[in-house]
Amino acid sequence: MVSQRRELDSERQIKETEEQRKAREVRPILTFESLIANIVTSQALVAQKEAIKSEVNTTLKAFYCELCDKQYINVAQFDEHVRGYAHTHKLVCSLHHSSLCYLTKIGPKAIQGDDCESAPERC
Repeated sequence: MVSQRRELDSERQIKETEEQRKAREVRPILTFESLIANIVTSQALVAQKEAIKSEVNTTLKAFYCELCDKQYINVAQFDEHVRGYAHTHKLVCSLHHSSLCYLTKIGPKAIQGDDCESAPERC
């Protein structure tokens, strides 16, 4: 059993009759009603896409680390990040910095040269 190759469009067009050519080349006439229907349909599709996008963002928010400003796709990636060195180090640094700011503002001895408004340069 020998399979034949598929004909190219140009080869099929050479063999077609005048009626087949006209049927192929005729474009549908757009009426005002069909244009309005297309606009309404496209607006509905845009609204549907926006709703899906909003739902995806809401779902993925659960796997977002605010401290590190990173987004994760699933709980396993997020959990691995939270237990990792980079996240833990940033957490310790931010806690250390906030405790220094707290001591500077209300502690018995003011810490000299600590700028509490800026992030710590080195931890």
